Amino acid sequence: MKVLHVTPSYYPAIQFGGPVRSVHALNQALIASGIELEVVTTNAGLRERNEIELQKIVIVEGVPVIYFPFWGYQHYNFSIPLLKYVFQKVKHVDVVHITAVWNFPVLATALACLWHKKPYILSPRGTIYPETIAHRSARIKKLYYTLIAGLPVRKANLLHFTTQDEAERVTKSLKLLNPYVTIFNGLSIPFPYNTARLTTSPYILFIGRIDKKKGLDVLIKSFALCLLQFPEYKLIIAGPDNEGYLKYIQNLCHELDIQENVLFVGELEGDVKWNAYKHADLFALTSYSENFGMTVAEAMMLKCPILISEKVGLAEHVEKHNLGWVCKIEVKDIQDKIQAALSSQEIRDKRAVSAYAYASKSFDISGIAQQFIQAYKSIIQKR
Repeated sequence: MKVLHVTPSYYPAIQFGGPVRSVHALNQALIASGIELEVVTTNAGLRERNEIELQKIVIVEGVPVIYFPFWGYQHYNFSIPLLKYVFQKVKHVDVVHITAVWNFPVLATALACLWHKKPYILSPRGTIYPETIAHRSARIKKLYYTLIAGLPVRKANLLHFTTQDEAERVTKSLKLLNPYVTIFNGLSIPFPYNTARLTTSPYILFIGRIDKKKGLDVLIKSFALCLLQFPEYKLIIAGPDNEGYLKYIQNLCHELDIQENVLFVGELEGDVKWNAYKHADLFALTSYSENFGMTVAEAMMLKCPILISEKVGLAEHVEKHNLGWVCKIEVKDIQDKIQAALSSQEIRDKRAVSAYAYASKSFDISGIAQQFIQAYKSIIQKR
């Protein structure tokens, strides 16, 4: 089977968050399963990386990738060379997989597929959640979706959602009638990881982009109250500041007079990141909106106890199987859940072990790849 995967940005542009890693891991697993696959993308986030060759297939950790230059806004990725390439390339593949919604490569590829009558699956990966649309430039997004972006979504032979919550809420809010499949993000964590602790103090960990939607404001306010009972604890915040939100969060820590207990360590990679999970007493993600929560899956795979908001896509599974703590996005409820978690090592360990067992079965990248292969086959046969 020949698969073309088109996405506006690709590994190693990790500053764009979890989907960059999960898409790359999926493609590696698909190739390992015998799929003939090529990735088409732009050099978004990689313009300073001189070693990234453009308009030429390069092998990125086993995955054939061709990066095209783009012009203008980094999150739209307008590229005429990419447009020309996909119009030629789609003729020679069996199925096309498109990741994202709002970007030019999505529109270009969908038009190419429709023109050549090639089936395609589209993975929004949280980009058309109602909260995501309302988060920033809501009017512009709604207009653009009505005029342009809605076409690739509505015409997709199959939509892929990472959780049932995303599937139900997106299809309802946008009145979508496409068939869809729900497949978790997969991951594979290498072992061993041997690095020093980030701090000798016990700590709560957050890993992710420093962005308003991540709920860091309520997490920090809750943590400040928890320090009255657990003054020895630190809160480690690890991740890139892509939206200029870091300054606001740092000022909030100073206002609450907890700056000595909150450590900003930047983006963590490789063994340093895995080690941070392993030594954390609790991983916290109190997002206002999160279609899946890749860092939650990583924490579960590393037996790190988790606290997540009810707006995280995995919350239903965590609550149903008692894999951690699920909170409302309210300071008092987050405080109560943190204190409950930190008060009992035994309960933390029990839930972490259950979470690991669930994650090992549900997020194994080889199994996820097989689910996608079946999805590809289904739309090829229907076509």
